[in-house]
Amino acid sequence: QLETWLEPRSGQSNGFTGFESALFTLSCGVEDWSDALRRFGHCFRRTDMADTDSRFRAEAVHREVLRINGEFQDGLSAGLRSLQLLRYRTVEDHPLRSFGPGSLKTLLPRGNGKQELEALARLSQELFSHMLAEQSTLAIVSPLPSSKLRPAVADAFQGLNAVAPPVTWPGRRLAAMADPLPSTGQVPPCFVVQSRENPGISFTWSIPFSATSGIDAASYRASKPLVALAHLVAHQGPGSLSCWLQKQGWLPDNLGPKVTAQAPFSTQSFAIWELKIKLSQQGLQNWSSVATAVSGLLAALRRRRYVRDAQGGPQRDALRQAVDEVSALADIAWRFPPRPPLSSELAVDMRSAPRPAAYVFASRRFFAVREWDKEKVPNALQGRAARFTSTLAQEEATTEVAKVLECLVPDRARLTLWSTVPQPGAQQRRDSNLDLEFGELPLDSSLQRTWLDTPDVAAQWWRAPPLNVYLSKATKITKPAAEADPLIPESIKNKKGFNGVLWSEACRARLVEPKTLKSMPSVVPPALWVVPGCVYVSGQFNERVEPLGEEPVVTLTLWLPARCITEASVKSRAAGRMWLKSLQVALESPFFGAALAGCRWECAFFTTSPYEAGMRLSFQAFSDSVSSFATDAALAIAQHAGPAPEDLELVRRMALAELKTSRDADKAQGEVKTALEQLQGKDIRNESQALWRSVAESLEGYSQALVAGAITEDEAAELVRLVLSTLPVPGSDVSDASDASDARPPLELGPRPAAVLTRRPSWQGPVAQSLCRASGLPALLDVCGRAMK
Repeated sequence: QLETWLEPRSGQSNGFTGFESALFTLSCGVEDWSDALRRFGHCFRRTDMADTDSRFRAEAVHREVLRINGEFQDGLSAGLRSLQLLRYRTVEDHPLRSFGPGSLKTLLPRGNGKQELEALARLSQELFSHMLAEQSTLAIVSPLPSSKLRPAVADAFQGLNAVAPPVTWPGRRLAAMADPLPSTGQVPPCFVVQSRENPGISFTWSIPFSATSGIDAASYRASKPLVALAHLVAHQGPGSLSCWLQKQGWLPDNLGPKVTAQAPFSTQSFAIWELKIKLSQQGLQNWSSVATAVSGLLAALRRRRYVRDAQGGPQRDALRQAVDEVSALADIAWRFPPRPPLSSELAVDMRSAPRPAAYVFASRRFFAVREWDKEKVPNALQGRAARFTSTLAQEEATTEVAKVLECLVPDRARLTLWSTVPQPGAQQRRDSNLDLEFGELPLDSSLQRTWLDTPDVAAQWWRAPPLNVYLSKATKITKPAAEADPLIPESIKNKKGFNGVLWSEACRARLVEPKTLKSMPSVVPPALWVVPGCVYVSGQFNERVEPLGEEPVVTLTLWLPARCITEASVKSRAAGRMWLKSLQVALESPFFGAALAGCRWECAFFTTSPYEAGMRLSFQAFSDSVSSFATDAALAIAQHAGPAPEDLELVRRMALAELKTSRDADKAQGEVKTALEQLQGKDIRNESQALWRSVAESLEGYSQALVAGAITEDEAAELVRLVLSTLPVPGSDVSDASDASDARPPLELGPRPAAVLTRRPSWQGPVAQSLCRASGLPALLDVCGRAMK
């Protein structure tokens, strides 16, 4: 009665089945920890096949079958449909062919009579008897000291089986060692799944751990080659597969990743690697050419590893470069984790760790097998090795990536096309177990020869990702001590804050006098706020300023009033919208590596009053890369005059797609829509020039800046100087640019930074700021959701 007991205590429990393991979880209030642990452990008490166990009675099994079938009736997710298609393609007798979501039909194929239920109950009990203490992992996250937990755990789980009964299915174990998706000698048929929207294509390969492939399971888990390979293939930088497909018009009209790659799961004997590409309708029509491009890219990586990047740099080993970058990203996430791992994450991580000393970091870092030796693993927690991947690990990962590439050939690939229109020639198929309908499309001989004989010249467009110059090597925060602000406690006490922001008592915004800073240029914001040692944190319902943790980040926000925004006509507003959207498009690919390294930027227009509006520039990065990133990004923004001629229609479609459709906005939005449809490139360029002229008029008297984080006042002033020096605004002649600014009243400053400086940034570009979505790192070290804030 565990769930019944947990419900009034706001606790919960759950269970998940994997290919080689099952995961059970429990959470509850700390006041009930002792009873909860005892009840949880009681669920796993040993069972004797000769006795009738209440957990495995026919009626209990029937209730569970109905619950599982209810989940199935709710509909299959895209992931489960992909898994089902993978099962269908697996070789006969392989356990993977029988692995997937359950239903009434799969669990009770002969009906739900008493005899069938009792047979299923016996099978469930037999499977349960193979859950052994020595093969299990247990992770507990709790505020309680281990001196209390250890005896309680030993008592709660003493009933878990210690010795397994004889194995009654040895053939299944041998079958599990086989390659589930071996070479067929020709390209297998393409499966076609009807989709109402979001067409796409996916490629699936198995990576066998065997003497034939040369890939060892221990080395695979230590060096994580599929993470590096996914990053290389699914990169969005200049010269990438994603960039080339976008230029052909074969990817959707939106920002963010359209090419992703990951390993959905791995076992003791093989791993599955999947490459997914979102397609536009034009891309769907040319899906075979997309597949040819993928085949050509993989052939190029196998045959010519040493290539130049899109910026014309020297030839480098593309595989080693990818390994170096992803291992550096993993190191950053390891040095500055935003939160501790969950117990469910730890329990899974422990299964791949070579020994207890590596339980926490084995799945989050790159290692060489020799470093996993029981005598050497503790050294990975000391000195530089505790923070940075070793050269030995990077060399082994590079070697393993090359081995994996030999498996990624066309005759081992399984293609699935997610199509919004029927595909001619597709033969209808139906998976009777899950009522899943799909088409099977045989590939003609000419297309097969094209893919099988694809030379590396088929991907001459491909270039290695440029070196990521924004990767942080910071190891600790060097921040000034935060000074208590006597005006803050009352605002925290009454939950109101200032300008919608709750300020921690230890964080104080200092207004810096420009005349005291020798490094400042002649044109400076009259209000330069610095919040050293603190960081802005955006929550769902409020925003806070609080002391930094271990992450040495710096945020710069620059407010540039521009009268032209307040006085803008409908045509000007439409041109401004197009300029902003084209800016996001233009910076997405060049700054993709920066996004992976935790660098963020924002350019947005704001109206602060009926009489004032302007442009806000925001940048965030680690302290040792913020100067180079902020100046590079600001320069790119300043030099952007509008969309390139070939991108004009793409940007127009993206801008039109963002228009609101509410009734109240119909008239105004209709006028903007008409203007968007009529704009030409020169209109957007003219609006860009007018914007910067207007900014120049207000820069000296009305602009403001806020710098927060691991930075001193002098460093903050220098950072502002560097960013301002990149903007297309005059220097000493600003005062002569317009006499209108002289007529305005002087800037009035309050006790805290203006609201426009503290509003939540959208961090809209260049990609979604999460390693779980960016590049080929959706499952970086299985730490999705905890690798970056």
